[in-house]
Amino acid sequence: MQGILSFTAANGLPRPELDYEVIDPITGETLTTVDLAWPKGIQEEYSQPIALVLEASKDVITILNQVDYRFFTSIKALYQYLENQVDGNTKQFIRLVEGAHDFVTAINRAQEDLVKLSTYHGKSGMLTLLPRLTANGGGLVTIYNKNGKASLQFWRSVFKHHAPKSLIRVEELVGEIGQGTFSYEFGDKLLNALTLAYMEAAGRDIRGISG
Repeated sequence: MQGILSFTAANGLPRPELDYEVIDPITGETLTTVDLAWPKGIQEEYSQPIALVLEASKDVITILNQVDYRFFTSIKALYQYLENQVDGNTKQFIRLVEGAHDFVTAINRAQEDLVKLSTYHGKSGMLTLLPRLTANGGGLVTIYNKNGKASLQFWRSVFKHHAPKSLIRVEELVGEIGQGTFSYEFGDKLLNALTLAYMEAAGRDIRGISG
């Protein structure tokens, strides 16, 4: 473990929590304890939670999958992941420009063929993002931001009509969804699955694309 701590310190990565208790985000109940963890991810608040569990039973694996942890069962595998993260961070930035214009332009370009985005300002500071299908105006999901707390609402009927293959993939991640089902916890896997769902609804071929 000391080797992991030394590696993270030397490379500017966040220090992991040792003997970390994984908590149910809804009930606050302790689900399991892992050898070490980055509960906010390697890039804090922006990446998937990471855990090392050297003695992983089937129950522990199920728990970590349910709370969307990326986990490793050997120190060697975790080292390889961390090294890739360090290499990626040093290579991904090739040009710096001022302001957010390029970022916003990239979002607008990406949504042109898939969705039309609208934002509704509600009472009590509630913001609602409406990603509507360009072709028919329907939405697979609605996204809410209430005082910094995000949630997703799924619309099963739209999935069944426009993205039935993706409905299966999404339900593998969050369980069966109904008309208006909410999810308050979501990570990269779910967001990738939703991207594929909107691609499917737009008539794109998603065969062979991993979510």
